Amino acid sequence: MKGCMHAGRELFAGLNYYNPPGGSKHCLNSKLASCDLRITYKQGDAKGVSELLYTGHRAAFEILTDLSDHGISIQV
Repeated sequence: MKGCMHAGRELFAGLNYYNPPGGSKHCLNSKLASCDLRITYKQGDAKGVSELLYTGHRAAFEILTDLSDHGISIQV
């Protein structure tokens, strides 16, 4: 299986995620990302057959980071 997800900066919402042991991270969240996913079957009757799954604007994509220079405003 191989895949790729992407979304423009304007499609993300930034949220503070508070860690229970202390500190915080930035959660960059989009529900409008694009996703390409290629599945290749490795066994059974479909062995060697590939399928491409794609959505242009309906994939959920979330990044949790310690970085603060990502350019996405933190809204909550």
